[in-house]
Amino acid sequence: MEIFTKDLTVISLETSSKEETIKVLSALLYENNRITSIETFYEEVMRREDEYTTGFGEGFAIPHGKTDAVIHPSLVAAKCQSPLEWGAMDGNPVTFIFLIAVPDEAEGATHLKMISILAENLMDEKVKENLKRIDSEEELYHYVKTLIGGKII
Repeated sequence: MEIFTKDLTVISLETSSKEETIKVLSALLYENNRITSIETFYEEVMRREDEYTTGFGEGFAIPHGKTDAVIHPSLVAAKCQSPLEWGAMDGNPVTFIFLIAVPDEAEGATHLKMISILAENLMDEKVKENLKRIDSEEELYHYVKTLIGGKII
């Protein structure tokens, strides 16, 4: 099973808070048989959010959860219809969310590798500009797939 598929891509996500967004994206993981419990995964992601913000800056966030509720390492890419308050490092609202789900028994650094690859790409101004211009799920899927390539194991 691939980490990232078209089914895990959302464009024009209509949510009004960080909590609602994480809940909706957790439900998407559940619907795609990536997690066994929306609540367990959601609680783990929110626990991490309470420890430190995953708002990367410039409109991007990389929330993540590592729990036994995760069946298969997964990545959800979502573009919000309206910017969300996220408590980001730069104080700006978030429009793009890359939610990472990793099983407890996964190699210790799996989620760190995923975060690192995404964060590295999000340092590139051209990548951020391209992502902001995307307006279809198909286009978002293909662009993110290209960004992560075969690097995430």
